Amino acid sequence: MRTSPDPVVAARSRDPKPVEGKSEIDLMIESSSLLIYVEAKLDSDISMRTTYDPDRNQVARNIDCLMEAARGRTSFFWIFVRDSSLGHAYTQLMEKYRDDPQTWRATFLIAILCSWRRWHGV
Repeated sequence: MRTSPDPVVAARSRDPKPVEGKSEIDLMIESSSLLIYVEAKLDSDISMRTTYDPDRNQVARNIDCLMEAARGRTSFFWIFVRDSSLGHAYTQLMEKYRDDPQTWRATFLIAILCSWRRWHGV
């Protein structure tokens, strides 16, 4: 956000209050040593922007929340989708993260395990 060319977005990044409200995680699996966030996409796509940061997508936001909540536990982010065709933003984004490690590193400073699966493969 701080590097955004939009002065409103850049100014908001300097405000110490949380930028976004609480995220709605579809499913959390947790123990004392493990935290898994699951996002399920049956008929909808991911949001490619958040309210205060037009460059931050729903996957990045959920993974940010996961990293904050993990507190030293092993963490995973899983996204289950019905359709993995390239017409969906989640397919394009996950393939970009998988195929271009620089994009991944630029989005997330801390590496976690991330994967996506089609519902019929579960």
